[in-house]
Amino acid sequence: MKDKESVEVIINDLEQNPNCIHGPTILFLSKKGKKYFSCSAVRDKSCFYLEYEKFERYKNERLQSKHNFKKETIEDLRKLNLSERIFCATCGEFIKSIQSHEFHSYKLIDNDLFLQQPSLFLPQLNNDKVNAQYFFDNNTLEFFKHIFNNMKLKKIICMGTPRLHDFIRTQNCNAQSILLDIDERFQAFYPEEFICYNMLNNYFINGNVDEARLFDFIKEDTSLDSLSHHCLIMDPPFAARTELLCNTIKEVARKYFIIHKKILPIFVIYPYFNENHVKKVMPEMEMLEYQVTYMNHYAFNENYKGRKEGSPIRIFTNIDQRHIKYPSLPNYRFCKFCHRFVALNNLHCRICKICPSKNGATYHHCNRCIKCVKPNYVHCEECDRCVQKTEHECKTYQIHQECWYCFEKGHVEKYCKFMKKHQRSNSNGFCRICKDKRHNLITCPSKNIFRKAIC
Repeated sequence: MKDKESVEVIINDLEQNPNCIHGPTILFLSKKGKKYFSCSAVRDKSCFYLEYEKFERYKNERLQSKHNFKKETIEDLRKLNLSERIFCATCGEFIKSIQSHEFHSYKLIDNDLFLQQPSLFLPQLNNDKVNAQYFFDNNTLEFFKHIFNNMKLKKIICMGTPRLHDFIRTQNCNAQSILLDIDERFQAFYPEEFICYNMLNNYFINGNVDEARLFDFIKEDTSLDSLSHHCLIMDPPFAARTELLCNTIKEVARKYFIIHKKILPIFVIYPYFNENHVKKVMPEMEMLEYQVTYMNHYAFNENYKGRKEGSPIRIFTNIDQRHIKYPSLPNYRFCKFCHRFVALNNLHCRICKICPSKNGATYHHCNRCIKCVKPNYVHCEECDRCVQKTEHECKTYQIHQECWYCFEKGHVEKYCKFMKKHQRSNSNGFCRICKDKRHNLITCPSKNIFRKAIC
């Protein structure tokens, strides 16, 4: 897999970048110093690619959107006889006759409730480089419903979560939602609740009209208390750059704060192993231990046996976890020391004073690293880090690691030039910076001060 950090994202004023059909493109800087513009939504060169040096020639070019919305609305479809509600999955539209679609895949939609949930019968997009769709299963939907009711969240901005939007509007969730998604097929089913939108560059494909509709939705809050009754839930492509998502989230949250003078509650779906990427751009986000599962993902579903600890997908939020109460579930417990819900096997460490597990397994404490590590990790004297028991080759491992101190890639702390210079390259069970044995280099309160002094 290509390392995300080998390419830098340059986010200035996106409106000055050339456009493709998905809105403003993104300026990238490769490790070799090459600058180029590429589509934010399509993860290859098939949609748009332009070298920075050729930008002047295209500076005034703005490609028009090629999205052609179907004119039929859900009201039109309801007027049809049940026998006429035939949906062609091949063409992605309702048809009145199967004569010209006889070799296509089609389905009879003879139930009004089913008609209100297009995520259940629209063919799911499955191109991972463009727009792969994975929909929350019932367990995850019920979890969110519990959170909404418990926190009195009444207005839900569903960004890239069509299944959740359908669930909210049909399952008595005591909430309203609006769907922002790049898949324009949903327009026909709830035109007043859908906005065609690219979350990776905060681009409203239908322009200012849709942007105004979103903020009309945000403005609707008649409560007089200090609590926020809106929330934003985003389920982005897992390969998406967190810098771009952060830019979108901050822009929506900023406008929400201007209107209500409140912090917008945010939930972002991401794998637990991307936690560092998330916290690097959004340090206020904390990871919940609830395992998100999907109804149509071969590996991230409840019944998949390939992962011993279950789905790696988690929820990141800016809400204090002390205020988030889980429903009664067999695989989770409340930790009275951490004041939050954790996985059942995530045992509290009295040395670290946290429930340390990220993947749901029971971690063990390493006195040399002064932190808890995965159960299959052992301490390597050469790397002076805990590593996997098998298939560990020190030089190869170190080349692919990022130093916890200087953040440069290609070495570990033991071989950091700054640490060696000040004779702090060996840990021996103590913090390399302050020599305290109660914490390590990563969590040392003096880390930033010391780093600024010697770098």
